[in-house]
Amino acid sequence: MRVLLCFADNGLGGTGRSALAMGEAWMRQGHEVDMVALTGLHPAREAEATRLFSIVRPDSIAWHRYDLAHIHHGIIERTDAKELYQRLVESQVLSRASLPLITHNIFAEPERVFDDWNGSVTVGVLGPWAAKQYMARSRDSQRHVRVVPNPQSFDFFRAPTEAERVESRSRLGFGTREHIILRTGSPINNKWHTFYSELASELDDEQRLILLGAPLELRRQLLHNPRVTLVDPVADDEELRRYYWASDVFAHAALQGESFGNVLLESRGCSLPVIYLNRPTRDNTPHGFEFAHGFHVASGRREWIEASKRRAARFEISPEAREVFSLDGVGSQLMRVANRQDDTGWWEVKSLTPTSLLAMHLANNPLVLGVKRLKRGLARKRLMPRRRRSQGQHGS
Repeated sequence: MRVLLCFADNGLGGTGRSALAMGEAWMRQGHEVDMVALTGLHPAREAEATRLFSIVRPDSIAWHRYDLAHIHHGIIERTDAKELYQRLVESQVLSRASLPLITHNIFAEPERVFDDWNGSVTVGVLGPWAAKQYMARSRDSQRHVRVVPNPQSFDFFRAPTEAERVESRSRLGFGTREHIILRTGSPINNKWHTFYSELASELDDEQRLILLGAPLELRRQLLHNPRVTLVDPVADDEELRRYYWASDVFAHAALQGESFGNVLLESRGCSLPVIYLNRPTRDNTPHGFEFAHGFHVASGRREWIEASKRRAARFEISPEAREVFSLDGVGSQLMRVANRQDDTGWWEVKSLTPTSLLAMHLANNPLVLGVKRLKRGLARKRLMPRRRRSQGQHGS
């Protein structure tokens, strides 16, 4: 089978990494993959992409050559790439090629841009939680919703030997007795939390917080804390793996929750224990990662801080999680989706309680969302006069 894989992300975030891994997952199943990068490729990803795939320009797609299209996307309505996606669909329709489509919907937001697609459309979401979110937000019963997680390269993100761990800590300048708390992520405010400032204020002389890619606002708060090390986003995967190997715990907290969490499974692949702050009314796919072992879901701020400060044993990710999230495991699930087979395993929605489902439906209720938007608007208006007064005082 020949697959056309398309995405739009020229940054270092999880979308680009996951799109490349999806291509590898298809290849592991014996299929040929061509790639369309609508907004280009980040220089750090370009060499790997050109090594693995044939890169096709959006304006030169020969649709009749493909057996299936796979589009990995965020919230198209809110991106600069919306017009590019629209042109992509228009060119497919005009080609008159009937082609099955899997849309890998990262944030479980219903999209209308694929309504005119010429062929069957399957909506792929990243986990059971995301599946329920999508169904709570969409009344479109025509769409076929299936769960396909982001694949992980556990051959690369693997547990270190003792020598590799010692060497990694030495190269990064970590003391032999220091308890290293790590977080890495994109520098976007909602992907982090104010709890990191609280955690940093409680660290003792044998504890250190390492933040890779923290947003500017958080960096300013922690800039002068001697127990915090601020690092720019890491483009090199070997350097990123070195941080996983050298650290003692991965502490994740995000205001908007987590739509999937590649860094969480990369950490577990490297045998790094994970502390995840549960977000029952936001994106919360990692709520279903506990079977990966070494994955602690904290129910609140205090539990998250205490668990992050506590030393935990390192042990390898569970065989069950490795099977589900590996390149081969996700490739097998992609084939089940392509063949319209029934789902079994982790992707069955069994990790959601009635309470969490009620919270999710309330969080996605149009009235609740409208009140939240109104509150945000009023908050911005209250801040504007202060900013103007402040600017006026500085100007004088």
